[in-house]
Amino acid sequence: MKSTWINYILISILVLSLYSSLLVHRSYVVQAQVLTEINSNEYSRITLDRLSNLNRNYPSISVTALPLSGVYSRYLFGFDKIDESLNVLNNESKYKDYLYFNENLKATIYNSIGLNDSAAYYSELAYNKLPGNPSHYEQYLKTLLKRKDTIQILNSFKNVNFKNDYQFGKIFLAGCLNLNFNNNTIKAYADTINSLYPDNTDIRVLTQYTLFGENNVKKSLDLSLQATDLVSKNNFKDAFFLFQNASELNPMDYTHFENAGFCAFKLNNFEEAINNFLMVIDSLNPGTGKSEYLLGLSYSKTGDSKKACKYLYQSTKLNFTPSFSDYARICK
Repeated sequence: MKSTWINYILISILVLSLYSSLLVHRSYVVQAQVLTEINSNEYSRITLDRLSNLNRNYPSISVTALPLSGVYSRYLFGFDKIDESLNVLNNESKYKDYLYFNENLKATIYNSIGLNDSAAYYSELAYNKLPGNPSHYEQYLKTLLKRKDTIQILNSFKNVNFKNDYQFGKIFLAGCLNLNFNNNTIKAYADTINSLYPDNTDIRVLTQYTLFGENNVKKSLDLSLQATDLVSKNNFKDAFFLFQNASELNPMDYTHFENAGFCAFKLNNFEEAINNFLMVIDSLNPGTGKSEYLLGLSYSKTGDSKKACKYLYQSTKLNFTPSFSDYARICK
């Protein structure tokens, strides 16, 4: 009799274990799709339905440590189910969310429907508890921008680790530009952020807008396009002046100087060509090898073979293909 009860208990434990494993497996299958969609910021109706029918209390957290109730709420919000989304956040979340995902999501929802006080409360809570999260910082900054709290905007950026994550710098600069808020401190930040992430296109553009003004940057691009069209027609003289004007409007774009130097080279104005190529190499340093190559040719035209070979050699080291034959021809 005793052995029979033991068998019943063992069978019950086995059944419960199998059921538990089944629930976890089903959850993980759905979570795999959730992770893909959240990372791409695209939310499908199929996944929403699966989350709706899922036991979100077992497990209550995802493999990424996000609360499943919060994930479900995010999907509801993605399909404009505002009331349902908030209801889930307010009533279903039993798990202690150490990532403050739910608070951030509340701030996002309240921001979207114009409840600014509620958005400010939850965004500040998430930001203060976890300032190292770019999403928390973004929501908090939105509330500061709405209040036009320029002092706190600057203070908030001091508390984030923008040196290890470019997203903080991108959010900060975009926010300041959106508010048309600019001063020497922000320009200094822009310089620092750009130096930390020189290959990031978004950071580079935002820095240029901050330092020289969005209108000037866009006008410089327009002038560059006009000049490029003139180059295709061999009108190097007029193209040179347009590239020079573009470089004055946006001196961070090395192509303006490089193209002006090329036009000067074609006009046999080697002194002007050299000045522009040196500007590219010494101050902007894109590392493509093209300006080094053209500078080497310019020095060769002036009879300075020593400097010509120096820069042609540098160009070969940067693997700029045309430089190899000219280095061999001029220097060997």
